[in-house]
Amino acid sequence: MLSNIARKGVLRLSLRDIDNGRAEHQTPDTEAAWYERYIGDSVKITPRVRDEYTTYDLVDQSRISLAMVSTSLSEGASRGNRVLFCNFSKHSVFDFPVKGSMSLTDDNYELFSDKVSEILSYSDEEYNNKTRSTVDYIIHNNDANPTYNTLKKIISNAVNNKR
Repeated sequence: MLSNIARKGVLRLSLRDIDNGRAEHQTPDTEAAWYERYIGDSVKITPRVRDEYTTYDLVDQSRISLAMVSTSLSEGASRGNRVLFCNFSKHSVFDFPVKGSMSLTDDNYELFSDKVSEILSYSDEEYNNKTRSTVDYIIHNNDANPTYNTLKKIISNAVNNKR
C-alpha cells in the first residue's frame, strides 16, 4: 500500500532508520536498499541521529503518520498530530484499541487511500474534534496536572504507606 501511495505521488514517505535488533550483517544501507526495492526511491529514510532529528520531530512535522503499533504515534496524537494505526496482519493483538477514525484493519488499498485522504481533508479543528475522545482514552494529556506529578504522588503514597 505504501508503494502505491509513493508511486502515485500522493504523499512523500519518510521512514525512521531503526537499528534495534538489526542483525550484524544489516546496515542502514541494506535497510535503505530494501525499502527502495519494495517501495521505490521516493522514500526518504531519516538517519538515526538522536541529537539532530528525533522520532517526535518526524511525527510533529508530518502531515500524517502511519504505524501498526507505536507509542510515539499515540503521543503524537495527544499533541494534535494526524495519525493512522494500520494493522493488516490479521492478528488482533496488534489492533489499535479503539475502532474508528484513527485505525484501519482492512488490507484494501482503496479503503486505505480513502482513509488517508479523509484524515488529510479535515481542518485541524475538525480533526481534533473527531479524535479528541479517542486520544483522551488512549493517552490523556493534562498540562495542569502532568503525568509525572501524578506518578510522583502515587509512588510517595505507596512508600509512605509501607513505613
